[in-house]
Amino acid sequence: MINLKLLKEICETAGAPGFENRVRSLVLKQIKNHVDHIEIDNMGNIIALKKGVDSSKSVMIGAHMDEIGFIITHIDKKGFLKFHPLGGFDPKTLTSQRVIVHGKKDVIGVMGSKPIHVMTPEEKNRVPKISDFYIDLGLELKEVEKIISVGDSVTRERALIEMGDCINCKSLDNRIAVFILIETLKKLEKPDSNKEKEKKPKKQTPKEKEKKPKKQIPDDNKIVAASSGTGFYVSSTGHIISNHHVVEGCNTVKLTFKGKEVSADVLAVDKMNDLAILKADLTPSKVYSVATEDASLLEDIIIAGYPLGKKVSAAIKTSKGSITALAGYGDNYSEFQTDAALNQGNSGGPIMDQKGNVVGVAVANYGKNAGVESFNFGIKSSTLKTFANANGLKFLPPNNRDLSNKDLGQLITEATIYLECHMTVAKIKRMIADQENQKAFFSKFR
Repeated sequence: MINLKLLKEICETAGAPGFENRVRSLVLKQIKNHVDHIEIDNMGNIIALKKGVDSSKSVMIGAHMDEIGFIITHIDKKGFLKFHPLGGFDPKTLTSQRVIVHGKKDVIGVMGSKPIHVMTPEEKNRVPKISDFYIDLGLELKEVEKIISVGDSVTRERALIEMGDCINCKSLDNRIAVFILIETLKKLEKPDSNKEKEKKPKKQTPKEKEKKPKKQIPDDNKIVAASSGTGFYVSSTGHIISNHHVVEGCNTVKLTFKGKEVSADVLAVDKMNDLAILKADLTPSKVYSVATEDASLLEDIIIAGYPLGKKVSAAIKTSKGSITALAGYGDNYSEFQTDAALNQGNSGGPIMDQKGNVVGVAVANYGKNAGVESFNFGIKSSTLKTFANANGLKFLPPNNRDLSNKDLGQLITEATIYLECHMTVAKIKRMIADQENQKAFFSKFR
């Protein structure tokens, strides 16, 4: 029996090229308990591994999860939207199509063009072009500008229906293949390569019984809590920002929410700038806004996070300082330098101003191992916003007034979270051996 409910959800979920974050979250949620390892590359592709008995051979099965759609290129004086296609469309099929424009919120619109009764004979006889069409949201310009921006994505508004012995919906190419892959993973049983025929236990002599049991060697394939980091909420639907190196290599990323352990999905990573977007199925009580402009030299800042994991205490910790340089290590202008205290475990935490606006993401420190005063760095808010925009994540507008220390403390406590990376023992050993590794591994592994 086909799981039509799942197929309907997969087909109807938005995911224009370059804006696949929603459908990617759906796929991750469906497969995370049925595979051995998941990675998301810089392009947003999900790479999932399910191990078999024979590791000498591999089979790759692929499907694309995006769908053909559009991107907004202009808003005219009447509030009509002009657009460019993302994928191949026959313009003749666009007249009166209902669409969803994904701005600060989703808005239904309809595609239109010049009415036939006011067309010239030449216009009636020529093949329509994409540029002839616009999207009407039924709103005045001032209302449109509040929720829609150039660069927002557009997908078709079409529900899955049963039609005779068939189904009809948008995006069946290639969401039907995505559905098949998910269902296949669910039906595959985990092969057991270690099964041996049961043997009768050998009777032990008195001397053998006296022998001490051999020391147990840790199972390299066992998944354990390996390292920690910090993250912070940026949306009421559970989006979280952290560092790429905090989530790198993790089989699972977990956080604590209202006393319960919750798994978070990694939606996108930027390895070059060391950023990651995660999402958990929860509704945080507080979220951070992100500053519109980068912090200036000597500006006062606050860093929040969980330095040294929970080794010192489980409580969140803060440190104050200022911006001491507008470039990071090696003249990296996507970062700034600060004199605020920053330790392992702080990575991925928010760096904010007194208004509670995030001006940076804590990333690294240099110099402590050499016995000199350390240099601490943060990723600039402009770099974070570029990464978020590319992945369809919108931030709250920044606060315009300073917060009291009490209000700022409440924001920090409720919107900053402790992240824990779970991975196999074998992977921990490999990553610790890597000199370039930045992860805050728990001391028992070092």
